[in-house]
Amino acid sequence: MDATIQKTNEKMHRTFGSLLSNDKETLRMYHLREMGMSDYTTAINTAMEKGEAKGIEKGKQEDIRNLLDFGMPPQQVSAALKAPLSMVDRIQEETRNSGG
Repeated sequence: MDATIQKTNEKMHRTFGSLLSNDKETLRMYHLREMGMSDYTTAINTAMEKGEAKGIEKGKQEDIRNLLDFGMPPQQVSAALKAPLSMVDRIQEETRNSGG
């Protein structure tokens, strides 16, 4: 969770926590809101991590294509980029089939 939001939530909890606890329905709604915010934050963080991983993967594939285009043998490309040889071979085959 963003540090500013977390500080605000902590301050709100300290300030209003005792007032909220007097009304069970308000307290229940407060906890539901907290759970919703936590779920939202988790979903955003998960999406960001997946996006990062996808970007890294695309970058690796582009690097493989570039090295193959320069004439580097697939085994060396695999070793240089720490990529599975099967991935290098697949990308090399895709490049051949697309005319690139």
